[in-house]
Amino acid sequence: MIKVLILAISLVAVTLSSPLTNDVIASAQLGNAAAQEELGEHYFKEAEGYSYKQNITKHQGSKEKFNNDIESNKSEALRWLHAAARNGSKRAFYYLGSYFNVCCWGEENVDSAFYYWSEGSKRGEKYSQKKLAYLYLNGIGCEKDIIKAHILSWKSFFHGNISTPLMWIAKWLDIDTYVS
Repeated sequence: MIKVLILAISLVAVTLSSPLTNDVIASAQLGNAAAQEELGEHYFKEAEGYSYKQNITKHQGSKEKFNNDIESNKSEALRWLHAAARNGSKRAFYYLGSYFNVCCWGEENVDSAFYYWSEGSKRGEKYSQKKLAYLYLNGIGCEKDIIKAHILSWKSFFHGNISTPLMWIAKWLDIDTYVS
């Protein structure tokens, strides 16, 4: 009982700490899917530019160093997200799909995004289901299929993604902007 309590407290501490603490890194290296997902998500967001100002400041405006960091973060994101997916993380499939769908990196790969979101959807991952529904709804990377899109949207909604109906409202109102 005490061991379970200590483990639970440890997990809460790791969850509340910075994604790059030694505990998270060590746990990821030991094969903990949640820690691997957390590292992959961190590197993905770093590469995507969430920390753009911080990185520019850190590198004192050095574009070359900044670009090298982005490439390094992309590589680390892919490494940890693949590891997390292999170890059973459903959410890792969502991030892998998003990784390949990010067109601002100049290497959009809808086929890979479709594959990873399909895999996440099969495992009940709500965000993968919504993204896949959007692809089916608009015929992106697949044949347009309103019925599949509708089914996936409802699955996503019932798995807790309450923003999914906004996608349908936007479609009904013929709004081009996708609400993610």
